[in-house]
Amino acid sequence: MKLLLTGGAGKVGQAIVRELLNNPAYEITVLDRTPGPERGPVNYLVGDIQDLGQVMEAMAGAEAVIHLAAVHNPNIAPTTVTYQTNVVGTFNVHHAAFRLGVKRVVSASSNAIVG
Repeated sequence: MKLLLTGGAGKVGQAIVRELLNNPAYEITVLDRTPGPERGPVNYLVGDIQDLGQVMEAMAGAEAVIHLAAVHNPNIAPTTVTYQTNVVGTFNVHHAAFRLGVKRVVSASSNAIVG
């Protein structure tokens, strides 16, 4: 199954990537602002969920999406950046899934997860 994981370079995202790698049935693509390793079984794409075109390009061919990309704490970024990332970015992920016919999207975001 082809999966797109947004925010896969983050703390929770890295843990999910490690867990998914235990199942060879998954073909994983990560979309994140932070580059991942150049080698390995995961395809890391540098991009931003605020850009619908980048999201659609990364999601093309995916059968499911795990959406974790977010500003996890509103005190670490300007309000406009937090809004654009968390609201517009999440809209872009779900809208891209709708437009591309991806029927499975899992969204999670909380600073409570990482403590």
